[in-house]
Amino acid sequence: MPEKPLKWGILSAAKICNDFLAAMTTLPAGENLPVAIAARSKKSAQEMADKFNIPTVYEGYDALVEDPNVEIVYIGTLNNFHYEWIKTILNAGKHVFCEKTLCLNADQAKEVFALAQSKKLFLAEAMWSRYNPNINKMREIIRSGSLGAVKTVEANLGIDIINVPRIKKKEFGGGALLDLGVYAVMGVLTGFNDEKPSKMTVTGSTDKDTGVDDKVEIQMEFSDGRTGIAKTSTLEQYDQTCTVTLEQGKIVLPDFWSGYKVEIHKNDKPEDVEKLEFPHQKQNSRSTLPTLLICVTKLPALEEHFNKA
Repeated sequence: MPEKPLKWGILSAAKICNDFLAAMTTLPAGENLPVAIAARSKKSAQEMADKFNIPTVYEGYDALVEDPNVEIVYIGTLNNFHYEWIKTILNAGKHVFCEKTLCLNADQAKEVFALAQSKKLFLAEAMWSRYNPNINKMREIIRSGSLGAVKTVEANLGIDIINVPRIKKKEFGGGALLDLGVYAVMGVLTGFNDEKPSKMTVTGSTDKDTGVDDKVEIQMEFSDGRTGIAKTSTLEQYDQTCTVTLEQGKIVLPDFWSGYKVEIHKNDKPEDVEKLEFPHQKQNSRSTLPTLLICVTKLPALEEHFNKA
């Protein structure tokens, strides 16, 4: 346990912030402490503050950023606001944990990470699925080499949410790729141990009225002729599966982005399948917080380590 709790400011009172705060309550006392919350409506902020015993409430975000008691800010706004608020918070000298999608494009992401590095501050995307036990197990098997090298990875995530208002608003960073597709991309990249693809080919369709993408398929090429496919849609339900094919078997993660099951298929024999199921967590965001806490509290030591490398 750290010597003192990490003091959080919560930027927004959206539902995702409620989920994040609920996850925080499931962790050991004394590790994380929400000390302030801000929203465009003080009434909304106060309601969430009352629910989670947050002592300080602000109407508008600027006061929270300037609050000297806040060490790290969780951003739970719509996608289009992330980039500017990340920069504002980092320039105020505070760490940032930002809800996915971190930014709207690669140039924005590169800029904010460079800023965080220059300020020696922590910045991460709240991609909670990366820390779930099923993803961790997949990563463990791949790195062990017990089934040989990875040959292909396919991940798909489709849910019929096209009529959700934010999904159809391009100005809010809506669309299939930024809302759901990031999970499918994460599944593929994790399967390849976060290797950068050498080539990507993107196909899909857009909503005729709004122009937002409603269906996307990304074909990725990796070293040694290996391939990955990430598929996403806001028009229809997919089977939400991530499948990693290796030289001596395959790993299947049903409902990979939020599930707790792993199937290990050895030598493509139907009778040789090991099925694992991990305990369900009451709050999905819970899986990110222990790792994040370590990263923030150990940041000076990590900085020294990488400077010597």
